[in-house]
Amino acid sequence: QGKVESYFFDLRKTLYEYDLVLSKQRESLYNTRREVLTSGDMTPLMVRCSEELADKILEAHITPKTPKKLWLPLLARVGNTMRQYGPSAFKDITGKRLMEIGQGDYEKVRSYLRFRAVEAYF
Repeated sequence: QGKVESYFFDLRKTLYEYDLVLSKQRESLYNTRREVLTSGDMTPLMVRCSEELADKILEAHITPKTPKKLWLPLLARVGNTMRQYGPSAFKDITGKRLMEIGQGDYEKVRSYLRFRAVEAYF
């Protein structure tokens, strides 16, 4: 009896934690939806979303602490991922090109990708 109750308690606890995550995601989605519906100008929202996407793509592959000797193949993956979102808009974003632009500076690469993501929207 005790084992069964413990099992179901843990199950309910896990389900509650899962529900909290869904609730946060739902709240975020509804906030964005509300912003879209009440905003007359979508430009600031699209700029923010484009910049966030570029940041997430970069962060998924490389961080400021990643050793510089590993950058080229990782930046090539960044370029590949960017091209999945816009094959023609990001066709020139390659690992080699990002290495040239960044010159070993993570923030330069980040700024460039954010600029290009916003540019692709317009």
